[in-house]
Amino acid sequence: MAQKKPLIRITGALLYILSAIFLIPEIDLDNSLERWLPVQSQELKQYQNFIEDFGSDALLILVLDTRDNPQAEKSIDTELLSLEELDYVMGVGNWPARYVQHKKPAGEGYTTYLIRFRPESHSNPNRPELLDRIDAIMNDRGMDYHLAGTGVIARAINQQTSRDATRFLLTGILVLLVFVVIVIGDLIAILQTLLVALAAIASLVFISVLAGIPLSIAHTVIPLLILFYSTSISMHVLSHKGDFRKILVPAIWVSSTTVLGFSAFLFSGIPLLTDFAVLGITGIAGVFGASILMFYPNTYRYRKRLFFKRIIHFPRPDSRWLVPASLALCLVAFPGIWQLKSEIYSLAILDPSSKAFYDHEKVEELVGPYFPLEYVIDDERTPRNLISRWVHDVYDMPEVGAVASFHRFPPLQDLQAIGYRSKADPDKHRITFFVPLMSTSDGKLLTERIDELGKPYFKSQRPLLQGFMTLYANIADALLEAFRQSLLFGFIVISIIMAIYLGRWKLLLPAMVVNILPILVMLGLMGWLNIRLDMVTIPIGCLLLSIVVDDTFHFMHWYKVTRDEELALQKAGPGIVITSFVICSGFVILLLSGSPPVRYFGLLSISAIAMALLGDILLLPHFLRLVHKKNE
Repeated sequence: MAQKKPLIRITGALLYILSAIFLIPEIDLDNSLERWLPVQSQELKQYQNFIEDFGSDALLILVLDTRDNPQAEKSIDTELLSLEELDYVMGVGNWPARYVQHKKPAGEGYTTYLIRFRPESHSNPNRPELLDRIDAIMNDRGMDYHLAGTGVIARAINQQTSRDATRFLLTGILVLLVFVVIVIGDLIAILQTLLVALAAIASLVFISVLAGIPLSIAHTVIPLLILFYSTSISMHVLSHKGDFRKILVPAIWVSSTTVLGFSAFLFSGIPLLTDFAVLGITGIAGVFGASILMFYPNTYRYRKRLFFKRIIHFPRPDSRWLVPASLALCLVAFPGIWQLKSEIYSLAILDPSSKAFYDHEKVEELVGPYFPLEYVIDDERTPRNLISRWVHDVYDMPEVGAVASFHRFPPLQDLQAIGYRSKADPDKHRITFFVPLMSTSDGKLLTERIDELGKPYFKSQRPLLQGFMTLYANIADALLEAFRQSLLFGFIVISIIMAIYLGRWKLLLPAMVVNILPILVMLGLMGWLNIRLDMVTIPIGCLLLSIVVDDTFHFMHWYKVTRDEELALQKAGPGIVITSFVICSGFVILLLSGSPPVRYFGLLSISAIAMALLGDILLLPHFLRLVHKKNE
């Protein structure tokens, strides 16, 4: 009967996992910027008002290479003009458009088109169906072409998100399989451990589909994290011969702290971070539920000795150096923390080898900057000669490649029809400068310099920055605030839980120190290496704090039982070492990504978990030894 019991549970878990596999195609992809701003954001409302008043600022630049086929331009004009039949396409014409002042001369042998369209929503410039149709036209003709625009970047990020998520998960399952075979070496225990991991991933699929949560580039780390985090409970159970009851108490506490770590993002107001929290909480709940199903109370007695059992019996460094070394690390880290900044740069997320990245660079080389920087000015209150002089000064800036201003259009031109006069206030007009696609920090510096140029001409009524840049620039500020709030929330909540669990501040202090230290050093490392908080790395502080504290709970559980730091290390040490190693192995897989921020996330996570492991097996026993001696 003892052998049938786990097999029945294994069958149930398999059915749950298989049912989730059929739902995977239903998961959507969405990396639009509107998901990175609070729903009630003033900047989002301001941008929506601008679009409703003046019309869309979404555009595509299509460059055809006609050097080997000069007649190609004529043959393809008709097909491109047919795009205007789509109700959201506002116009197809040659670039530079008429009445647009443009610095860079057209490259000989290249033909450039400007395609303006209405996006799916106010802050999502992606029209994948339009991009697919243009690609089909070009590919049918067998033409060499380059397509650029914010919608192209958004599509490329979605494609990379899908590719990375699939690659991470499949590679992670393979690595986990190899790991458990080597470490466990028992068929039933291997199946139990793998099914806990896969059932937790299945829970992510169910919540994504049922709650309508789309996958973004920031979410690609969650399935991999849950996959390897799931081994934490399994390995601690197996290190105690399969008896879940022996680690049930710390398992409940560690699951609670990790859930609360994810919960910090529920209050950010940013839809993508809220979804991040829901996915993380569901994944951790899936891990705990699947662990109960597979192991509780003792479904299969695991008799073998874990591969890493002897690892805790290593020569310890002289304990006199542990505290000074820790203080030295903090002193080095703190200046780096003050240098930590948030920054959003869409191109930095992309794999530099992708076609979208190459096309963007090629278009800027052949055509010049194409990202629209929008301003609105009250023509009634400002003399036109001053507007003209300011526009001329801004146009002379090296970053500006072209300009389209209302005062350059002929008098009989219907400015409202083409989006250069306000529908709500006829005295307000639009001015568009075309600049490179840049990071939020560079964008802020550029707009500040433009504002300085206007001071001699405009005393009170200055041109007002509008358009997509207002969203782009404020996302970094919103994310930095979310990072600070989540880290503070995580620190306070985890400290409270740890204090309740330990019951004594003399135990709380060393337990928190060994967990805060790796996070501080990791953040300091980010600052020193100029790794910015961005769309991918923004959750890293609070998330890792809630993960690294888990092993401390297991250690302190056994310390409370034995009142001896060496015995506690012998009881909890094998599980701590194994889970730290396997979670680091999971984060190593992130290094396969072509996206630099995802690779940074992996490297930083590995460094923090490795430091936390050293803290748990070296620093924490030393601190407890001091507390024990003082009590005696």
